[in-house]
Amino acid sequence: MIPKQKLFLMISLPTVLALLVGLVLIEDKNQKVSQERFEKLLHTSWRLTKLAYDLDGSDDLAAEKSQRLMVAMTREIEFRVTLMDSQGRVLFDSVEPGELESHQDRPEFKAALIGKPNFFTRKSDSTGRKTMYYAQKMADNVILRVSSPLEYFDQQRELYFRGALWSVGILVLVVLLFSLGASRRLAQVYRRLSRAVEAAKKGERDLPTFKSLELDEALFSLSEACRDLKEKNRQIGLLNGRLEYILSKINEGVIFLDGQRIVYRNQRAEEILSCPIPDSTTKIVKKEILSVFATVKNSQLNHLRIGEKIIFFDQARQDDQLLVIFHDMTEKEKYSSYKSDLVGNVSHELKTPLALVLGAAEVILKDPAMTRPFLEKFLNTLYRNAQRLNSLLDDLIRLHELESRPEALAEEGDLAEIIEEIEEMIDPGDKEVIWAYDRVKIYFHSAHVISVITNLVNNGLKYSKGPKIIVEVRLKDNFLEIDVADSGPIIPDSERERIFERFYSLSRSRNRDRSGSGLGLAIVKHIARIYRGQVKVTENEMGGNTFSVLLTSPINL
Repeated sequence: MIPKQKLFLMISLPTVLALLVGLVLIEDKNQKVSQERFEKLLHTSWRLTKLAYDLDGSDDLAAEKSQRLMVAMTREIEFRVTLMDSQGRVLFDSVEPGELESHQDRPEFKAALIGKPNFFTRKSDSTGRKTMYYAQKMADNVILRVSSPLEYFDQQRELYFRGALWSVGILVLVVLLFSLGASRRLAQVYRRLSRAVEAAKKGERDLPTFKSLELDEALFSLSEACRDLKEKNRQIGLLNGRLEYILSKINEGVIFLDGQRIVYRNQRAEEILSCPIPDSTTKIVKKEILSVFATVKNSQLNHLRIGEKIIFFDQARQDDQLLVIFHDMTEKEKYSSYKSDLVGNVSHELKTPLALVLGAAEVILKDPAMTRPFLEKFLNTLYRNAQRLNSLLDDLIRLHELESRPEALAEEGDLAEIIEEIEEMIDPGDKEVIWAYDRVKIYFHSAHVISVITNLVNNGLKYSKGPKIIVEVRLKDNFLEIDVADSGPIIPDSERERIFERFYSLSRSRNRDRSGSGLGLAIVKHIARIYRGQVKVTENEMGGNTFSVLLTSPINL
């Protein structure tokens, strides 16, 4: 809302400035007109004086009368007359009757001498007064000069200026009084109109009325338009919110560009490109991301690489606008590679026991009269390799279940009962398994806990050359800590991460006599991930390896 003081200044200030400018222009015009009139008066005086001089002739009496007349005119109207020869010597002066110095350096004398008479204003050397001079050469090379002091001219100009100043002052006062009243009235009208406009912008139906029918209709139309606009904005906001929610939940990255400006990008796009995306491509400093945008804009390809990531993208263009949808295909490519490796590894793992089963069965079939000792030997081979195949299939099924349903289940169980169940399942052979555990209630899926401990213990029994396996299970701050220690051989540092991969072949290098499915440690690692835990291998004091697993309670997930 415009305050009353501002309205007052808006009305009065331009008018006052215009009056002051007018005063200055009038004064300038007055000065020019007055000076022109004074110059005309001075020139007329010169002509009258020349006429009197021309009538003197050679009569001394007439010349004397003429000079007395010039002196009298000087006294009456303060016009001074001076006659000079071509050398600047003063022949006659109506004010100074005595001998005067040469006037050859006077500007009016110089102008008259060369035939270019003009008006000059300067301070008189003899009277000390500001004076205007005019001189012109006559036929007998005598230069006639007339002059007059400017006091009267200045006085008249000052009186005129004072009159004009008083007039302008009165007008300014009138303007200020008018502006004050008008600003008050306008401020009232403006405040009322502003309140009406604000009410219309808010979409209110009860609006103040004015005397103008057009204004009332305009305010009503504005109110209707604002209500419609608010409703449309509300609907657009809802649609934008839904679209924003959808784009934030999809697994694809979305970027919309308008020239160099990045109008929209979702969080998934930043995750896929592994970099925060600014609001303009000119602000991108990471070379890899600059390369991405260059590839998207200029390349005919539909895929690119960022580090180890494999990213496919689709794009749609319209003029200078570009919509890009990124698809992170890294996991899909890895999964395809994993499936290929899995088929190859499973085929390899199945091939050896199947070959042994087929070989033993073929020998038995070809020799029906085989003696009992040989028959038992081949039957043991059949049974042992069938068990190996069964164990491999069980591990494959268990791993598939974990990958297809990765759920951390919170069910109450007794840790002591779980350990007793595991002891019944494990055949330690000639080794000793030492157990140390807390007799507490735990809230983990029992099958998962059993699978972790069983696979770790069996791994130690199969590949450790030492006489004992030490198992410690503790519940600490809602975390289940599992440590299984063996006596070696020590797993090299370079292999400690890879042993958790499916079908990794280090097992054969540790113990060629006993081998498993190659999936036990992979199952352990997968269960640890489900419970947002970790698994690691360290060297222990027995010269062997300690497998440590940390599982987070599902209650805290």
